[in-house]
Amino acid sequence: MHNYTREDIIRIVEEEDVAFIRLQFTDIFGTLKNMAVTVGQLEKALNNKCMFDVSSLEGIEGEEDCDMYLYPDLSTFEIFPWRPQQGKVARLICDVYRKDGTPYEGDPRYVLRKAVAEAEEMGYSMNVGPECEFFLFHTDEDGLPTTVTHEEGGYFDIGPLDLGENARRDMILTLAEMGFEIISSHHEIAPAQHEIDFHYDEAMVTADNLMTFKMVVKTIAKRHGLHATFMPKPKSETYGSGMHINLSLYGRDGMNVLYNAEDVNGLSEEGYYFIGGLMKQMGSVPKEEKADFGKKVNELKNWASEHFDELNTKLKEKEMELRYESEKIDISMPAKSRKTGNLHPVTQVRNQLIDIFASMGFSVYEGTEIETDYYNFTALNTPQDHPARDMQDTFYLSPEFLLRTQTSAGQVHVMESQKPPIKILSPGKVFRSDDDATHSPMFTQMEGLVVDKTITLCDLKGMLEVLVQKIFGEGTTTRLRPSYFPFTEPSVEVDVSCFACGGCGCRLCKGTGWIEVLGAGIVNKKVLENCGIDSEEYSGLAFGIGIERLAMLKYGINNIKLLYQSDMRVLDQINDD
Repeated sequence: MHNYTREDIIRIVEEEDVAFIRLQFTDIFGTLKNMAVTVGQLEKALNNKCMFDVSSLEGIEGEEDCDMYLYPDLSTFEIFPWRPQQGKVARLICDVYRKDGTPYEGDPRYVLRKAVAEAEEMGYSMNVGPECEFFLFHTDEDGLPTTVTHEEGGYFDIGPLDLGENARRDMILTLAEMGFEIISSHHEIAPAQHEIDFHYDEAMVTADNLMTFKMVVKTIAKRHGLHATFMPKPKSETYGSGMHINLSLYGRDGMNVLYNAEDVNGLSEEGYYFIGGLMKQMGSVPKEEKADFGKKVNELKNWASEHFDELNTKLKEKEMELRYESEKIDISMPAKSRKTGNLHPVTQVRNQLIDIFASMGFSVYEGTEIETDYYNFTALNTPQDHPARDMQDTFYLSPEFLLRTQTSAGQVHVMESQKPPIKILSPGKVFRSDDDATHSPMFTQMEGLVVDKTITLCDLKGMLEVLVQKIFGEGTTTRLRPSYFPFTEPSVEVDVSCFACGGCGCRLCKGTGWIEVLGAGIVNKKVLENCGIDSEEYSGLAFGIGIERLAMLKYGINNIKLLYQSDMRVLDQINDD
């Protein structure tokens, strides 16, 4: 719940590039409805001037005056996270009012607000927490809902039995983005049945959240090619869905009015009255049946009180019996073979590198893929006439912005914002205008930076020896060859002894016994000074690794394009288990 003003909403709409606002309301049957307006009509909507025709709405058809107004509740303003980032869509939950400015009696929000006000007059306030259950079914070829599911998940099961796990995860992340505090989620008893619980709140807030919850669940399910239904019993042969409502009742002193620690049942006088009030609903039973009904209710109440533990045990035993029956395995049937998946080779190498350097105390910093010319080149001491700055080598978006050619730009950001000692990895995609068997316009790079007092080439060599031995084997050695990079001085190319021939010379190492794997060096003093670091007190080392190159060497891949074609004949041959 937000404490927005009209000015806040107008400002947010402009800043976030919102193009449409959905004015939502709930009909008498509990179905969410809406009317969308453009941003040009926002002020009109905020002034309660948006009128709509209710003559075709079920439950309102008989109204003499079919023109009503939507009054937005400013606290309910939210931007839909799943809509486009340009021309975003937001919503406001509204109350329904008549032309004369009086609330419409058939508006569920009005009914609830009236009940809450009556409770407040009596000195009570309510918090409500629902436990929401739903099914996720497949859709047919036309995108229409079915009651078909291929999963066999049961209570608290996980994937692969729970095939809705990923959809449920995206629902929770989307709900969290919209301000929900998710308590828990799990697979329910029936196949394709799920439960997501969110934190309790005031009655009106919870009612609004419940409608938003259903909308998000249905929307995200559809994005996964699924249909979400909150029907109590969509399939007769299995368990149904419920929605437990947890109600807390508090007095003016903020204490639970239903609880009394000294009572044998833990109930206060108000607690007994509350139960009595529920039993009072027997008044809706026809007169001729009331006596018999009341007698049976009392008998049932007394029996349940005496035999609660016994009944509870039997119910749990029955529940387990049904579960065992649904989960039993016919050992005479042929086993179902499931092909196991595997991480992409680039991802495998990336994760391995992060694990290796994390063990050395490195932290991970992932910068942005769009950088400025300053951070990508100038701050790294790259001269204006350097070939890397040419249009044929770098993808420029404008004179100032470009697709980063190296993750070193992230190192500059860290050095500007953090005082030494610094020890970071900068992994991510980079972009260069190269395209052949060993180069790609987009590839993955991982650069490392260490800044501290008395850092030398010895530190660099020792660290890289640990790295290559963990990647290529304990017998692997390194050698450093002088090289040139604008941002390091001195600079070196790092070779490793050929792990295929043991340094004797083969086709992989082109008969040299050595394979080039990365570039490195001592951070140029100008780079440190550009970042506000005293180069007389501190020094640093830096290195850059092409992850695709390491993956190609490790898995014997001779063409970088094979890494991006999702060819299972290639990927099936790669397994780090």
